[in-house]
Amino acid sequence: MDPAGFILYLLRYIPREGEQLRYANLRMTVIRMKGPKIERVQIRREERS
Repeated sequence: MDPAGFILYLLRYIPREGEQLRYANLRMTVIRMKGPKIERVQIRREERS
């Protein structure tokens, strides 16, 4: 499964550009959409406090 597919699996809906999702210590941001397809995702690791 690619990152876009993982985001769709977790959200269970089509996200909008700029939408963010947190999973474990990761923050995923949808950067670009083309219709219902996620074109670009930014994934950042966050430090746990």
